Amino acid sequence: MRFTDVIKDLEMLTGYRIQSIRPGADIIVELVDTADERIVVQNKNGKSISRSFSELKLIWQKLNEKPAIHVDSVLDGSGTSRNQPETLFANLPYVEWLLYDNKKHISYVQKATHTIGTLKQMDEEFAISIRNIMKKGNNLDYTSICITSELASAVRSYERYTGIVAHAINANSYEFNNDNNRVLFINNEGLCSEELQGTYLVVNEPTGFEVGEKVVIYDRKYGIKKINGLDLMVQIR
Repeated sequence: MRFTDVIKDLEMLTGYRIQSIRPGADIIVELVDTADERIVVQNKNGKSISRSFSELKLIWQKLNEKPAIHVDSVLDGSGTSRNQPETLFANLPYVEWLLYDNKKHISYVQKATHTIGTLKQMDEEFAISIRNIMKKGNNLDYTSICITSELASAVRSYERYTGIVAHAINANSYEFNNDNNRVLFINNEGLCSEELQGTYLVVNEPTGFEVGEKVVIYDRKYGIKKINGLDLMVQIR
């Protein structure tokens, strides 16, 4: 999904009072101004506040890079009332919220799970998977990564042929663990172009080779390199 699609969905909230995850901080969406690239919201005191598209685009970028984000941290030093953009995203049908380290986080779950203009707290089983992957942080060393637009079918096929059960990280990704081999399956939407779908061997140390398109997967940046019949994903530091 593109950021322009997100803006179109936010336009549907114009004129509505929407609930904040934090009680008592509801807002009214007054205007989605595509010409000036801003959204005007009214707080509980009746004051109108403008939020820039650039601010919202940064949040959307991080939602596509990470299993869940803390909006205050993403917008650190970027102004006040940071619960307002959090509220805007949390009221989209494909975004859910959860607690991690006792802080509110939001997660892009790829599909509509609730009505636009409402909130949905993530199911606890799903939230546990999100917390686990976030706790592991940069200790994730995968031996191979499969990028696909047919995530569910690819995961089922790998389970059938290997006998290994997939572990859901979130709605966009699954991993397989077998001794020292860790394989990641991830949805390509918002990650890279369709032309780069495929299965890559992972090189977790820089190689010095020039790489092509870059992708960010759970806070790690990789460059794609196709050479001598090999499809490699090389970690960039």
